[in-house]
Amino acid sequence: MTTAEDFLVDAEPRIAFVRDYLIAITGALSSGNAFDERAASALFRLADAALDEIGTLEREFQKAFSEPFPSKQPR
Repeated sequence: MTTAEDFLVDAEPRIAFVRDYLIAITGALSSGNAFDERAASALFRLADAALDEIGTLEREFQKAFSEPFPSKQPR
């Protein structure tokens, strides 16, 4: 597999992690419930973790896809 293919395989569970965090944050914010300080703090921690992982995935994506793909031409 190429570096890009390896990245896509390895990144899938991490992308799901970010997706799940964003779904939880969106669900909490759209519930219409008031937030106390602890709940608001928990949401910010979830958002911070998701953003950190997105940044890491973005850097790894750029690195993986900057490498040339192997030639598929017959020899």
